[in-house]
Amino acid sequence: MAGASHQPEWWRQAQALELEGRLEEAERAITEAVDHVGAYASVAELYAQRMRRLAAAGDEAGALAAGDKAEEWIRAYAGSATSGGEGAALSLERDEFLAKIGRPPAPDPVPAPASPLERFERSMPRTHERWHDGIGYDLDALAKAAPDERRMIEDRLLNQHPITWHDIEALAAIDTPRARARILAALDDPDAMVRAAVTRFAAAQVAREDLVASLVKGLETAEFYGGLTQVLEQVEEFHPPPVLDALFRGVLQRKGEVAVHFAAMLLFVHGQSKEAFDWDHRPFFLTFHTEDRAEREGAFRELCARVGAEAGLYLG
Repeated sequence: MAGASHQPEWWRQAQALELEGRLEEAERAITEAVDHVGAYASVAELYAQRMRRLAAAGDEAGALAAGDKAEEWIRAYAGSATSGGEGAALSLERDEFLAKIGRPPAPDPVPAPASPLERFERSMPRTHERWHDGIGYDLDALAKAAPDERRMIEDRLLNQHPITWHDIEALAAIDTPRARARILAALDDPDAMVRAAVTRFAAAQVAREDLVASLVKGLETAEFYGGLTQVLEQVEEFHPPPVLDALFRGVLQRKGEVAVHFAAMLLFVHGQSKEAFDWDHRPFFLTFHTEDRAEREGAFRELCARVGAEAGLYLG
């Protein structure tokens, strides 16, 4: 095992709490620091170490209890898989772990029906598949949670740092004064995806001028895979004059790949195409994928002619 100086602070803290017998606090030290399913495996390893230490000290009952907890957590780790392939891989890790602590890989017990709180908490670790597919937390579980469970979920969401779009979506569903305050504060978040989540999931809770300002900022600064796609989805439905102005300016000023999509959106919101990126007009859109100023201005003049805008307002 690596020296203590090479171990993360949360692991050293969890080990210290375990030595003091503060086991629930040790669990939280791990699960609150590790925001993916690996947290379950780390807790299992903590209990496996406790089992070995107590067994060496002759505490058979304590070692047995620690082994039970290690098995419980490693099974939860394997059970958190979100696809068949991931399930097979995690089950193999589970069986190898159980073998190391001297427990046979017996069939998984039939789990009791999870409470809404448990379901919601299981949806919180950020696996690659959830990130890739844009899957948020389990809002159905949130809707079915009892009042005390909703309060516990709200407390946890309010303490998330850094906050993510998943948290904003869930807070918007909770819709309490505390949740609304946290959502409004996120309008100033440096992460464009978080700001886009505010205007997407909580538009009714945001003043119109703040909503417009956030969309304009997104059009000016966000990148693809960093919130811009979500901003454009909202612009498709909501495009007051300041938003249109940001699109026109962006067509001239932003990078070619962004300008292409801004031009497509302008054509659509002015009723000159069938969808936000109409492939029938793709050859025209691609003329904006250039950093040559003269070429970009020429394409811009044609765009303005098509949508009935005054190019001179932006070309100076």
